[in-house]
Amino acid sequence: MSESSAAIQSLPVAQGQADEQAGRAYLRYALTLLVLVSVFNAIDRSILVALLEPIKDELQLSDLQLGLISGVAFSVFYATLGIPFARWADLGSRPKLLSFTVGLWSLMTALAAGAQNFTHLFLTRVGVGIGEAGGNPAALSLLSELFRIRKGGVATALFLVGASIGGVVGMWGGAALASVWGWRIAFLVMGIPGIFLAVLIRFTLREPRQHCRLPSFSEAFGRDLLRTAKTLFVRPSFFHCIVGFTVFGLFGQGSTQWSISYLVRTFELPLDEIAGIFSIAVGGATIIGTLLGGYVANFIGARNARGYLLFPCAMILLNVPIYILVYTLNSVYMVVAMSALSGLFLGLMTPCIFACIFGICGVEHRAMGLALLGMFSALIGGGVGPLLIGGLSDLIYPFFEQHSLRMALLMSVVFLPLSVLFFFRASLTLAADFHDPADH
Repeated sequence: MSESSAAIQSLPVAQGQADEQAGRAYLRYALTLLVLVSVFNAIDRSILVALLEPIKDELQLSDLQLGLISGVAFSVFYATLGIPFARWADLGSRPKLLSFTVGLWSLMTALAAGAQNFTHLFLTRVGVGIGEAGGNPAALSLLSELFRIRKGGVATALFLVGASIGGVVGMWGGAALASVWGWRIAFLVMGIPGIFLAVLIRFTLREPRQHCRLPSFSEAFGRDLLRTAKTLFVRPSFFHCIVGFTVFGLFGQGSTQWSISYLVRTFELPLDEIAGIFSIAVGGATIIGTLLGGYVANFIGARNARGYLLFPCAMILLNVPIYILVYTLNSVYMVVAMSALSGLFLGLMTPCIFACIFGICGVEHRAMGLALLGMFSALIGGGVGPLLIGGLSDLIYPFFEQHSLRMALLMSVVFLPLSVLFFFRASLTLAADFHDPADH
């Protein structure tokens, strides 16, 4: 064979290798953008946690009003609009949806800098909730299509790590900025970069599906939507998983919104100092847990799908005594250490829960399933949780005074074992409902 013939035959091989390398490079780039979506999502959601106390002082708000701003204002619109956005993600272009939603929530975060009263701040958080309603369903739907369910635990974990990083940046960075320049500048600085991310997503991220369309009114709001939701809720594992996650969110999201306020009021430390210590310790532990959780999810996925829920049950039960200590110890360092341990356990379990939802819903309803999970978790967990704790704190203040928030948080721990009951019930039927199309 001549040298020219050999060279000609080697061209397809070389081209195939180049295409494979380009494909892998794009996957890494797409994953990076999706992780950044998760980072900015968490920044704009968590920054308010760090700024509740200075906002309370300047605008003269009650704990109940703070609960409305941090809970209901965000969660009601996040929950209700998540469904039509999810139908868009299931049928249309997910990069376009991500670009729109990331830009919207970032803009509304920046606009919070100009809030002059309760109503202004409430409306900006409504805007953040509307924007973030479409972020996670679209990003996770795209992620699960790029990476297999049973072997994509690490990719999912990286996405979730982005949320932990964003939580640290939002709380610590927000507190640090507020301590020097005030809470208004903190909102402005944290909101603007997300607008540039939205532009980058719009022009560089590709939609893998060949045919895209916007959902019809019936698919987004009417009979077809109800039919799709019914298809998922008749699966027992999906129903009980949604209830378990929602009950868990009553404590998880409620306590998170009040975490910095609890530490500031109980231990009387400067906002930037306590926010820095807490966010780095808890955020760092959660990042480690989530990364390890990706490998745990892969390990479980190769063996028994039921483990996707049994493992979280064990992690949640371990958190019950931990949080009792968090709200009873009088050492700030022990409280932070216990909170970090909790973050590690919760990080370990989260990739398993998302892998479970991916498998139950299938490719055709994946974004819808995530939106339903987010809707109930946000509406009840994120909406009622902070409001319940804030209202209870106001109610029992005459009896406990400066420790009323601590006692309200301690009472909310009861939701943890209750959520385990529903997750365990979901695990009993998970094997029959779980399906990873890449396995066939």
